Amino acid sequence: MEGFGIDIEGILSTVTPLHDGFQDIEQAREIIRENLITPNPAEWICRESDAHVIIYEKFKPHFGFKVNQCDNLMKYFKEIAPVVRKPKAPKEVVFNQSTGKLEEVSGDEAKKVKVDPRDVDQDEKGIAPELIDKAEKMADRIMSRGNPIKYILKTVAKKHIGDEKTEEAICVSIAGQSCLNTAGVQISVNGESGSGKSDAFIKHLHLVPNMWKRKTSLSAKALFYMKLRAGTMIYSDDVDMDPEMAEVFKQSTTNYQETTYRATVKEQDVKNLSIAPRINWYLTSVESHVSDQVMNRRLTVETITSPEQKKRVFDKQRALEAQGINPNEVTFRVLVCRRIYAMVKKQLFNVRIPFAERISFNDVSNSRIFPLFCDMIKGYAVFNYKQRKIDEKGNLIAQVEDFECAKVLFMSRAENTVTKLTTPEKQIVNFIIGHQKEIGCSINEIAAGTKLDTTKINRTINGRTDRKNDAGGLLEKVKGMRKEETTDTEYIRDTEGEHSVTIGSKGRKATRYFIDGMSKLENYASLSITLED
Repeated sequence: MEGFGIDIEGILSTVTPLHDGFQDIEQAREIIRENLITPNPAEWICRESDAHVIIYEKFKPHFGFKVNQCDNLMKYFKEIAPVVRKPKAPKEVVFNQSTGKLEEVSGDEAKKVKVDPRDVDQDEKGIAPELIDKAEKMADRIMSRGNPIKYILKTVAKKHIGDEKTEEAICVSIAGQSCLNTAGVQISVNGESGSGKSDAFIKHLHLVPNMWKRKTSLSAKALFYMKLRAGTMIYSDDVDMDPEMAEVFKQSTTNYQETTYRATVKEQDVKNLSIAPRINWYLTSVESHVSDQVMNRRLTVETITSPEQKKRVFDKQRALEAQGINPNEVTFRVLVCRRIYAMVKKQLFNVRIPFAERISFNDVSNSRIFPLFCDMIKGYAVFNYKQRKIDEKGNLIAQVEDFECAKVLFMSRAENTVTKLTTPEKQIVNFIIGHQKEIGCSINEIAAGTKLDTTKINRTINGRTDRKNDAGGLLEKVKGMRKEETTDTEYIRDTEGEHSVTIGSKGRKATRYFIDGMSKLENYASLSITLED
């Protein structure tokens, strides 16, 4: 007979009764020890009711036991059987608003803690605790022996096509929030409207627990009232920073490991407001009308807008619709990714790069590039902290593998990262460099050469002319770029006679643009990073 997790009738068929009370009791006890005491708790737990049926309905007739002998066997089972406990509710990390601290609590305890509803992953409500537990074990296994970044990227790719290196950069930047000796890796995605820059962030942040992210419009003042916890990600779409917002961004990213304070007066009382440390700003924009100081604090990437990429996106959209897939569904892979990020986010490390003095750049003119590259190495090390060593001082030790991954990612975005220019900006700069000669280039000439709209060119070069400071145009961002107000003279000639004769002229004011000296684009065209022996 089956039904108890074991074939009890099959077991008894191999045991011959000896018709000796003591020896038969000992045979029955051995069966209890070897077969009823939960050989595999994950598959079967022998309940007391199961044991009662087996002893009184199976053992009794097989061995010819009396009731008092069955009573003794039942007593024996209870003595050696493990206590069957209810499975523990899965633990979750919550931010207790009362204490201002992260706390690890069970589901029942979480109900007693004052929690911001924005921190709760409501879309996981109703998911079986067993599946959550399975996802946690899978996440731990991947972190301990697998490639967590690769797992996350494959999960994103199920809903978003392309931009693989952008997605990997997001992984690295999030890991950097768990590092105490980094200046942070901020991500800025530029691209034309409809190119997928928003989708790249949205699909990725779906894999991050709610407590670590905020999707919101940006206001410089509002940020100080949001009560952000350390390590929060702020996502905002199509951002055009005003000077006040740019100043807050500069303060927060410059003081990445520190709290940013602001004093305000309310009802004649001074109130100190703050933004927590290690905030990541995920901003998208069609154009980048921000100052060079702001751009220096970002890892700048662009969406791919080639016809081939647009075709791939279209094909993916059709496939998802045909399958009826909800882009916001919580699949098992989503559960695993959220647990991976939760493991990364609840740790804080100081990362040491033992081979840092062997890293060589062929151009070191920009002093901000090497620290950014090292911060990327640290991000990879943190993501793989379960597979990295800790030294005697408690530092997490980066491996050469982290350097190699950071190099591939950095070089894939080196031109954007170093020049801080979008594709249209690079087109304009390269045209001016190649055609300015001694007289510079006018906007009409640039438009004819780049096929860009004159209004867009004017805005790209001069930035937000309605702002006194931080206009964010190429004139501010590109070293050596300048403009001159000149007069273009058009001569009127009489060509009716035998000889052409100048009979007059007319002039009009014109603005011409120049770039003096070598361009940043030329400086970093052959950038290389090596690890010396």
